[in-house]
Amino acid sequence: MTAGLIAHLRLARAETVGPRTYQTLIRRFGSAEAVLNALPELAARGGRLKDVVIPQSGPI
Repeated sequence: MTAGLIAHLRLARAETVGPRTYQTLIRRFGSAEAVLNALPELAARGGRLKDVVIPQSGPI
């Protein structure tokens, strides 16, 4: 699997990211990797008090 595909899968499985949010974030940031990097800060700015759970990229 490529790094880009893994990033898309991780984003799709991230806590609080549904289909609409997924599409909006990809359009805004341009890539799943960029969204994954920005997601913790976006959640904090949105008022989320605990960390967003993002699946790791290790072996399944």
